[in-house]
Amino acid sequence: MRLDEHNIFLSGWVDASIAALMTAHLELEDIDEMIDGSTEFQEVYDEMGFDGTENLGFDSDIRGVTLMTIFASDLAIIDEGGPAMMIIHHEDTELSDGTVMMGAYTFDNDIYTTTLYGPDLIKEQAIANGFVEGEDLGYILMNGGDNDPNFNPYFATVTSDNWNDIAAFYHRNLDR
Repeated sequence: MRLDEHNIFLSGWVDASIAALMTAHLELEDIDEMIDGSTEFQEVYDEMGFDGTENLGFDSDIRGVTLMTIFASDLAIIDEGGPAMMIIHHEDTELSDGTVMMGAYTFDNDIYTTTLYGPDLIKEQAIANGFVEGEDLGYILMNGGDNDPNFNPYFATVTSDNWNDIAAFYHRNLDR
C-alpha cells in the first residue's frame, strides 16, 4: 500500500470532526500559545513525544477535511489558505445556525464557560477568510426525518447524493 503524502484528507463525525478541524488548521505556533504557562498541558505534550517540529522528511500538510455535525470553540484557527473544508450537518441540530454556551466548569475556584460555534458560523468564517463555496469549501445541509419517531439529526444518514458531493470535493482539492 502506498500513501500519497501530498493528498491527506481527514474526516470525522461530531467529536472526530473537531479533531479533524484542529489537526488540519492548528499550526505549531497555535499549539505553543495554548501551552504557554500551562505546566499540565506541557507535561501531556512532552509525554506524547511532540517536540515542536514538523514531521521531518514528510509533507504532513492536510489537503482537506470533511466535518460532519461540526462545532468549534475557536473560529480564529480557520486561516486564509488553510485546508479545504466540506461541512455536513442536519438543519435540526442544536448548533446548526449559531452559538450555544455548552456549559460551565470550575478550575481553581474560577467559573469558566465554553461557547461553541455551529457549522453556519464556521462556513461564514471560512468565506470571510477567502474560501470559495464549490471549490475549497463544500456545504451540505441535510433535512428530513420529521415523520420518523426514531429520527435523530445528530446521526442523520448521509445519502448517495451526499457521497457524490463529497467525492467531487476530494477530487477538486487533490494536489496534482
